[in-house]
Amino acid sequence: MPQKTYDEVIIEARARQQNNISSGRQQAHGLGERQSARDIEFEVIGVAAERVIAHLLKIAWIVDTSGPQYDGDVGNDEVRSTAHLNGSLLLHKQDPSDRICWLVISGGERKYKVAGWIPIIEGKREEYWQERVQGRACHFVPQSALYSLEDYVPF
Repeated sequence: MPQKTYDEVIIEARARQQNNISSGRQQAHGLGERQSARDIEFEVIGVAAERVIAHLLKIAWIVDTSGPQYDGDVGNDEVRSTAHLNGSLLLHKQDPSDRICWLVISGGERKYKVAGWIPIIEGKREEYWQERVQGRACHFVPQSALYSLEDYVPF
């Protein structure tokens, strides 16, 4: 990711973070306080991942600071991100089953890799359901279950 784009990502992530704090929004899925340094790191990775997918799909994208929406992160698609090289795509029961979800891996500042995508309905298979942290169960979809970019067909 070019430095200029990454600088924009940081500004957008801070705006999203500030809007969440001023609106009193709680972290989803028990992730803790919104004002932690870890939270802004999550926002940066998340905003960057959304930008990567928007660029890939050639979709105009503007950072959403209005809070949880049900119109997709990028177009009608959902985007998840992780800083774990072998990390799973995490899906929750309330994720809309009629969409697809992308997984983007952060390899550090300005380095992002698209791991793949999956229809959310397929990712919600019972075999992926785990509670790795008490009280925070979800579907952990392994990267090996994701479709490649070449297989992408918009819903």
